[in-house]
Parts: sequence; structure tokens; C-alpha cells
Amino acid sequence: MKQVIAVPVDENDMLAPHMGHSKVFDFYEVNDGEIVSAVQLKAPPHQPGVLPKWLIENNVTDLLTGGAGQKAVDLLNEGGVKVHVGSPKKTSHELATLFLNGELEFSGNACDH
Repeated sequence: MKQVIAVPVDENDMLAPHMGHSKVFDFYEVNDGEIVSAVQLKAPPHQPGVLPKWLIENNVTDLLTGGAGQKAVDLLNEGGVKVHVGSPKKTSHELATLFLNGELEFSGNACDH
């Protein structure tokens, strides 16, 4: 099964605390539980509804994020994206690997709106 994991990152390729304010996202294409490709894309401008639409258009199946607003989560879920909030501050590759191995532990949503 093809899977695409997206992770909002900061300039050090560490998880950005809130997906809506991230300027770039790392995308990991996964086949049969293995990462087969990785690419970093510049996010669209922060406007209501734009980021969820962009992630859906990029075939994201799973979003690993520290925090996300409820409206964005709802839009993503409606588009078939599973949103995993409360990801720890690690590199995107570490997060994707831990997630694929079933070892990623999530805390609460870092977003307060």
C-alpha cells in the first residue's frame, strides 16, 4: 500500500511546532512500510483552508505534527489524511521512521486554537 507521510519542519529539519506556520514540509513516500523517496516542498502561504487542500493534493496519507488547528484537522480528515498531533521535537526522518515502526509516542496538541 502506498503511503505519503508529511512533516512540517523548521530550518534545521526539526519538527515545526505548528503546521500552519511552517514554511516547508518534508514528504516521505512509503511502499510496504519502507521509505522509498523523500522530498522537501515549500508550503503555500498561510491562509484558512489552503494548507489542508495542498496536503491533500500532494496525496498525503499521514501528517505528523506538533499541533494543528481543529478546522485544519477536520478538513484533512475529510480529505483522507490521518492527522497525528503531539509529535515530539525530532528530525522529520526520525519521526517518519519511528512512525513506520509503530514506536512514535504522541502527546497533546500543541495548538491552542
